Amino acid sequence: MDLSDTTEAYVGLRKFVKDHLLPRLDMLEREVYLLKKLTWPVCSVFHERHQMSHIRLKSELVGSMDDLELEKMVKVKDSIGVTLGQPHCGRWQDELDAIQAHLLAVRSGLSSRGSSP
Repeated sequence: MDLSDTTEAYVGLRKFVKDHLLPRLDMLEREVYLLKKLTWPVCSVFHERHQMSHIRLKSELVGSMDDLELEKMVKVKDSIGVTLGQPHCGRWQDELDAIQAHLLAVRSGLSSRGSSP
């Protein structure tokens, strides 16, 4: 195999990744984002014992969102809980603060051991 074969293989592989794999990955990321946006608020309301439970898990699921989108998600989840008559809803700001604090700790390299499951 000479240099021209290696170059051709590299160019072909680069084109394949650019034209096929990257668009597919972008599409899958968008689908996952939309699924989270649609299902997380409802599933979280039914899963939690109170709004401050499962902060670590919540942080893992919504941690890739920006702060504004995260706030919207927590507010939607809270309004669903209130609508369904969940007695533990109504503290969305406390929940948002706890999720953001956990995300900040994780991003700064602090251990998340001992967090609520």
